[in-house]
Amino acid sequence: MNALTTWILAVVIQLTASTNSQRLRVETQDQMTARYTSIAEDLSEVLISSAPLFTQDDNRVKTAALMLSIANWESGFTREVDGGRSRGDKGASWCLMQINLPGRSTLWYGTAEMRKWDGVALSSDRKKCFIAGLEQLRISITRCPAGPNGAPLNMYVTGRCDRPSLEAKHRWDMAKWLERRTFPVK
Repeated sequence: MNALTTWILAVVIQLTASTNSQRLRVETQDQMTARYTSIAEDLSEVLISSAPLFTQDDNRVKTAALMLSIANWESGFTREVDGGRSRGDKGASWCLMQINLPGRSTLWYGTAEMRKWDGVALSSDRKKCFIAGLEQLRISITRCPAGPNGAPLNMYVTGRCDRPSLEAKHRWDMAKWLERRTFPVK
């Protein structure tokens, strides 16, 4: 396991620690650990093979922290969301990154291949979920002006840059907190 994967796994374990007793009702400790490890490996692979979201992020920790913050707030890393059995926004948002596909069957952005991905594809292939989430974050950060209170995430969270969002602030603040932390691996 590379250093980025190890760090991601430690973050996921720490973020979900307070809800593990509830999660153990639907999956065993071994199943949960295996799924969290798979999440860390998939996210690490996507990040290493993609350009980072930020300058001076060669190790991808800043990008990973933002994606982990989004996934935590959006899905809580639950098995039901991870596997596509539970969706947000009245069934329009898919996978750990809660990619919103309202009124469309596939992504509206990305490569020609990505534009073929529907919600089922995002939920059945976690790497596709992370690739789509990374691209959507890239669009939001590029289009929304930098500013206080998580402004670069406004488009990701609300669909618009001109709509300030407390949710965007929470996700941005958690990402900044995560990137400064070193978590012990259990």
